[in-house]
Amino acid sequence: MGFVVALLVLGAWCGSCSAQRQRACVEAGKSDVCICSSATDSSPETVDCSSKTLADVPTGIPASTEKLQLNYNQLTSIPDKAFHGLARLTYLELSNNKLQSLPVGVFDQLKEPE
Repeated sequence: MGFVVALLVLGAWCGSCSAQRQRACVEAGKSDVCICSSATDSSPETVDCSSKTLADVPTGIPASTEKLQLNYNQLTSIPDKAFHGLARLTYLELSNNKLQSLPVGVFDQLKEPE
């Protein structure tokens, strides 16, 4: 598989509310947790959720996301369908988390990088 994946960390935004998943992007240009930027001629559509102490992958990641950064968080697991619906995703950063394993098929719906 040619898909390049780097492991990242997501942490809990709020220790007492870690059971409630947060939304990555509420609407274009606005965010609950992550920095969401639109694509330009020189950069892909990016959702940057790095260094947010997230314990769970946030919901609300736009389907048009090409680059997703989840590094430097507190992720211990990733749901098997966490990246479903992100057909344009070609770069995923998961480094510096607490992941020890990934579910079978978690990356099955991601396309190969161009």
